[in-house]
Amino acid sequence: MQFVKEKTNIPVPSVIAWGLGHENPLGLGPFIIMEYIEGEPLDTILRQGTGPEEAHALRLDISDEELETLYRQIANILLELSAHDFPRIVAVLDWEWAYAAPFQMLYSPLRWLLLKKPFNWDNVDISKYNSLLKMFVNVLEAEEQKRAEGLSMPSMATLMHESMKDGKFWFHELIYSCFESPDSRAWTAIRQLLPSIDELATVPDPEVELFVNSKMEQLNQYNVEWAAMKEEIDKKEADFLALKKRVEEDAV
Repeated sequence: MQFVKEKTNIPVPSVIAWGLGHENPLGLGPFIIMEYIEGEPLDTILRQGTGPEEAHALRLDISDEELETLYRQIANILLELSAHDFPRIVAVLDWEWAYAAPFQMLYSPLRWLLLKKPFNWDNVDISKYNSLLKMFVNVLEAEEQKRAEGLSMPSMATLMHESMKDGKFWFHELIYSCFESPDSRAWTAIRQLLPSIDELATVPDPEVELFVNSKMEQLNQYNVEWAAMKEEIDKKEADFLALKKRVEEDAV
């Protein structure tokens, strides 16, 4: 966040204070305090509503002008980020639940334009997505032209277009979804682009069995480690509730 704030024009909140769990005087775990930035969340503008189905559906009444305004802001954020290189590795982090991916995936078409995840698309969704992507790429290309001095070749707009055309987008989608379901939309699209991929990707049965056995061993080890962690978590929760009760009683 500090790097983005110092090196780009992307608006990010200033961090007022942060600390690890043992540094929190309230005993509530790791914390971060940031300044509040006024604005309207993007999802409230794009989503149909907050229900289970509406939350993953793009507003039907949103205009092209509104989308282009939003896309222009997103395009400039991507261009700002892509202008900075990181030639050496300074840390290896296990951010299992963080959105972290290889830098090359920055040039993959934005998978959220339709809000619905690509794995759940039908043919109508694909047609709608392609229309939205064309709009976004046109906006991105226009914004790139304004930055002609620092324009890399090929351009980000060109790379996004090629990623969808040659199938890299769908390979990236497999990575996002951890290669789940051989009947998914991603695999279907890849098979259409590469009809012989099933033959090329055939794995001998002994290797499959060896892989499955290793994963089962990892699962068993995970269950053992999780049981120990859960016991520690439950203990800390009980201690916290007891502390909370004492504080409430003292306040009466």
